[in-house]
Amino acid sequence: MDRPPQPVYQDSAQLSVYAAGLEAYRRPIEAMLSRLFDELLVERLWARDSSLWHPSAETQARIRERLGWLDLPASLPPLLDDWLRQARAQGMTDLLYAATGDAGGAARLWRDLAGAARHGLNVALLDTIEPGTVRATLDAVAWERTALALAVDADLTPDQDALARLVVAAHALAALHADLPLLVLAPPDSPLVQWIQSQTHAALLPLPSNPGARFGTLSLLGLVPAALTGWDVARLGAAAFEPRAACRRSDDPARNPGVWLGTTLAVLAQHDHDRLTLLAPTALLPLARWIAGFVSGSLSKHGRGFVAGVEAQRTKNKEQPAHQARTENVELDSRPPTPDARSLIVELRLARMSDSDLDQRCAALREAGAPVITIELADVDAAAALIVWWQVAVATTAVVIGLNPFDEPDTAARHAYLWRRLRQPEARVQPVSIEAETLPSALERIAPTIRSAGCLLIAAYLPPTPAVAERLHALRALLHRRFGAATVLIDPLRDLGFATQVLHAGRPCAALLVTADSSTDAAVPGVGWTLDDLRRMRIAADAEAWTRMQRPFVHVDLGDDPERGLRRCIERLIET
Repeated sequence: MDRPPQPVYQDSAQLSVYAAGLEAYRRPIEAMLSRLFDELLVERLWARDSSLWHPSAETQARIRERLGWLDLPASLPPLLDDWLRQARAQGMTDLLYAATGDAGGAARLWRDLAGAARHGLNVALLDTIEPGTVRATLDAVAWERTALALAVDADLTPDQDALARLVVAAHALAALHADLPLLVLAPPDSPLVQWIQSQTHAALLPLPSNPGARFGTLSLLGLVPAALTGWDVARLGAAAFEPRAACRRSDDPARNPGVWLGTTLAVLAQHDHDRLTLLAPTALLPLARWIAGFVSGSLSKHGRGFVAGVEAQRTKNKEQPAHQARTENVELDSRPPTPDARSLIVELRLARMSDSDLDQRCAALREAGAPVITIELADVDAAAALIVWWQVAVATTAVVIGLNPFDEPDTAARHAYLWRRLRQPEARVQPVSIEAETLPSALERIAPTIRSAGCLLIAAYLPPTPAVAERLHALRALLHRRFGAATVLIDPLRDLGFATQVLHAGRPCAALLVTADSSTDAAVPGVGWTLDDLRRMRIAADAEAWTRMQRPFVHVDLGDDPERGLRRCIERLIET
């Protein structure tokens, strides 16, 4: 297992941190840590001094409403235990959990990180508004053994509203277990909750608003789906206890892991390393993806900040070399893109486990002098400890670079815009697109921006099938090598907040919008529009925003077969 010999920070029970390639930045990091010590950063953070992030009294009041994560993790209410006992007594083995945005991201983290070792319900997560996926998921439910739950954030989005209404309608139609209520995680004053309770038997788990959804992974918003998946939530809370104490250390910021990590991120961003690339073994990929979304959603705004992404090692195909992917009659080098010169590498690894491919990649990066931070976890339960570190790190980075990590001005504006447009049937249009055959020439028109910004965002409004995902990865790798730029893949139909912050609020760069015709549709009960109306409106809104901001983009439509369309895009790019 390759790693630097001396840890920067070591918590022998859970986490260790190693660093390489940071020598050139040692003095500015030390100077910034000294400044933060003089400015009493740690004391002010834990005292909830919201002036750390903004001078306006009005904004500071809103920030204080989002600092409840400093008290987390939460304990679970007795209602959840009662509901779980009732579900098991009725033979429930499966759970359909509907949640989008940050709520969906938290549920996805704990479900995917759990693996096969947990003994909770088998969770099918409905976390996208892609119409075909929603319909296929609902059609596949075995209602006689499936319990239902959904999560709604304090700021109701069209996505959450649509999924909640569709799930409630399916639950009411099945009517097989009328005495087992639909479990709803939501603010008690949400108007959607009132509608749900008027339609079906529902049990409400009230969500506090003070953590904020993005910082709520250790709140009820994240821990309820963790418990449903089979995690021992008390154990997760215990795992978070010691790192919280370490992140409160104020006598030496260099020995405060969250402050050191956040300061290092900020200083390297000030030295043009503002792209965060996460590398991880398969077991920790869910955690790496959560970190990427959390950092981008918190620190991409006002035309600057981080672009974060995960480089996953692809599974080897027995019939071909690991570096090649076959798309029908095309062979393509689909090795993970090499992080560019502006990347800060964060490697996650599990103690006592070796991944030869990952070890070789990280060793090569260190040998090349790239800045690499390695975080070693004792086991997957240490994810709770690492979440605490990253929450404090992001709060610290934001102080240094002058951003408010708790607001989502662009996301809130996008929600309001979509609500208005959905109520105007005549406005439900899709932007002008090109076909796969003309993609190379269209990309060449925006190539100067791609190369100058060093980044291309790929917004894929597509069904999240394995075949589509594989071809998107191949397309991304090809574009990375064609333009020599970082390529970040985004799913706006699943991760609205992350997508909006990166696409609209982050650093100016070029984008490729990839869409396909929806093969199915579903009327959303009680609202007068369909799921496909929402999908098309989201695409149109993003295209309009990019046009208004004068950010260059290309919109390619793949027709009614996204797999075939992606294959044709790849073929045309290889041919030209």
